[in-house]
Amino acid sequence: MQTNLDALLNGSEYRRLFDRNTAEIQKKYGLCKIDLFILNYLSQAKENNTPKHIYELQMFTRGHISQSMKRLGKAGYLRMEVDKHDNRVFHCFVTEYASEILAQVDEAMESIHRKLFRQISPEQMTQFLEIAQVINRNIIEELG
Repeated sequence: MQTNLDALLNGSEYRRLFDRNTAEIQKKYGLCKIDLFILNYLSQAKENNTPKHIYELQMFTRGHISQSMKRLGKAGYLRMEVDKHDNRVFHCFVTEYASEILAQVDEAMESIHRKLFRQISPEQMTQFLEIAQVINRNIIEELG
């Protein structure tokens, strides 16, 4: 397989870029990169808002996720509710106190995307997103 493709699918370079572009936000609010990732993920997750869903992304360990959620909850950025059908499951929700942080993360993400896709036409972007969706579906299928 191609080295560039491996790097893209692995995402390590993207994570370094994310870290670089969110370092000031992390410093300002005393948060870690996982905290920003979890807040950003949960703000868009809809019903996929449990620690298990975050773990299934295979980016962080269960311990790191648990520590981050405790930190975010203590800071008032996250609230957890027990599932109505299964008391072992917690659903996580971003609070209004995180809105300023999320706005800054969104701004950083938009900046990253502008940089990444600056030489890509709208047609190429559409095609890229369609291909990424197929690849993601194939990965999920393979993992069962």
